[in-house]
Amino acid sequence: MAAFPPPSAPPNRLVEPSGAPLQLNTSHFAFMRALVQGVGLRDAWVRYLHPGDGAPQDLARMRAMVQAFRDAFAAAARRERRHGVARLVLVDLSRVPDDAAALPSLEDFAAERGLEDFSEAEQLEAYQAAHGRAVQRLGRRARLVARQLEALRWLESLSTRPPALDDPVDAWLDPQLADRLMAAGLTTLRQLKGRIEGATGRWWRPVRGVGALKAGRIEQWLRDHGGSLGPEADDRTLAARPSTAHATGPVPLERFNPPPALDGRQGRFRQPQALSLLGVTTDREALMAWLHGKSAASPHTQRAYRREAERFWLWAVLVRGLALSSVSASDVQAYLQFVRDPQPRADWCGPRHQPRSSPLWRPFEGPLSASARRQTITILRNLYAHWLSQGHVRLNPWQGAAAGSDRRPPLDAGRSLTPAQCVWVARRLHRLPDTATTLRLRLAWGLMQGLGLRLFEAVAARLGDLRAEAGTGTDPLWLHVPGRGTRERELKLPAGWVETLRASLTARGLLADPLHPSQADVPVLGQAADFGLLAPGLASGRVIDPRQGIAAATLAEQFKRLFRQCAAEAAAAGDSADAQALRRASSHWLRHTHGIQALAQGLPVITAQGRLGHASPAVTALYRRAAVAGQNRPLDHRKPMT
Repeated sequence: MAAFPPPSAPPNRLVEPSGAPLQLNTSHFAFMRALVQGVGLRDAWVRYLHPGDGAPQDLARMRAMVQAFRDAFAAAARRERRHGVARLVLVDLSRVPDDAAALPSLEDFAAERGLEDFSEAEQLEAYQAAHGRAVQRLGRRARLVARQLEALRWLESLSTRPPALDDPVDAWLDPQLADRLMAAGLTTLRQLKGRIEGATGRWWRPVRGVGALKAGRIEQWLRDHGGSLGPEADDRTLAARPSTAHATGPVPLERFNPPPALDGRQGRFRQPQALSLLGVTTDREALMAWLHGKSAASPHTQRAYRREAERFWLWAVLVRGLALSSVSASDVQAYLQFVRDPQPRADWCGPRHQPRSSPLWRPFEGPLSASARRQTITILRNLYAHWLSQGHVRLNPWQGAAAGSDRRPPLDAGRSLTPAQCVWVARRLHRLPDTATTLRLRLAWGLMQGLGLRLFEAVAARLGDLRAEAGTGTDPLWLHVPGRGTRERELKLPAGWVETLRASLTARGLLADPLHPSQADVPVLGQAADFGLLAPGLASGRVIDPRQGIAAATLAEQFKRLFRQCAAEAAAAGDSADAQALRRASSHWLRHTHGIQALAQGLPVITAQGRLGHASPAVTALYRRAAVAGQNRPLDHRKPMT
């Protein structure tokens, strides 16, 4: 959880690897780039970190500092959801063989072998035969060097702003840890700090998946950043932020400070402050109160609420010149036209996954689709309805925005698997070796295709969410799914799935009993390391925690790889239609597959609605229409996977 320092950090300050956050600066990045490009450790140390210091340095200390730098870089990348970059910067290139010095030049090789009179193509063919593997290793190493240098450039481009109390926790803490805090209602650093300071005992007890060790690390991180998160910062955090956001373009919500005339104190539709139940002065405070009230929603939903409110607030101030409490129905219509093509594109649109602290961050990726605009209307109507009910404003300009909106598009049944395609996948899963990774994939297949879980619901499932049916021992088991909002559901697990779960827990080094109370916070789909199949050097002394879960993006990519393998098998068997569909398949197809095939078997819509966790039966009816259209045959009664 290391953070980047303010720009005023001392240029060559070094912090011992003692757990405190490293004050990373340009000297540290230059030092690491030198190591990546092959400069010796001592030379790079003296050149970039201790210029003019001729005293001999402790090699063990230097190596410890290098590892501390890598860990700090990886923590920053994970905070920005760039897990691939985090893994990349942890690779120690000094452990990757460099064959450049041992390889002769083509000219020397030709002279040594007496090939001077041969053509260059023939010389290259002979060279490849003699040193082909070394050349391939050298090429891979060169690509790895280039990728690491690019990663370091990206990390250095991140803003150096320190954390502030109203920042969301997922902007600074490890994503998995932040999701657990947000699920417990601790969405901002202010709320987290207040919970810790106001608790009389173990503040972390209501937070699932956070024990004394993780809680201690969180507390240490807050102490390390006391300069920006201390009591003296509470009243000055917002006032200290730049007030020139309207002049420099869109910036994230936590850094946006509108001009005083547009902060909502004199909003056109503001209620008198004495009538407001929110007890706030500005629109920013009212907006944050609304966001804090969404703490019961999933982290994914909370981010969606923040994103839509952030976009609209920036547009209202920067484009329309209005406070949020001055927006009328005509302004709403103008915004809905704006999001169809946000202009100027360079100011409002940028690539996905730019860190919120980066100057390259933009609120949009591009024009919003019809479904995205429907979500915008729903969320912002909810914001103003809350303000209206609490006496912050006199009207809800979004109330009529849903009238005349595009009809919900029909469900594309082509984005689901037919029973025959399910058999291709099930056969492939059955033939794969019983590694921990394969077992996890079989479990995920059962949760998503067998039960219709969403991807984020599958990765969020814990062993503590399982319960045995009364009077039946341990089988069958039922899974409690919190769902979205208050739509909770209980689903019976497929036959044979529990045996796969026991085998998976054993492969992860855990107790085989899925109901053991000591494992209640363990994810069903956990990290899996099949050490017997990995080169020993790849571990680099790091131990994968079997009690930790798997990222949704990682599981989605594993399913894509599985579907590509199935497509190759189908193509080899001459089934081109199935092969083409499987090549396009993604993890979300599994939920569509479950819904369409269940309804094709005659399951009532209201029952399917409960199993899928839909808010409205109208959504479930989309699956019914796709099934009736004949685009999927009823699910055959074979059980392809055990």
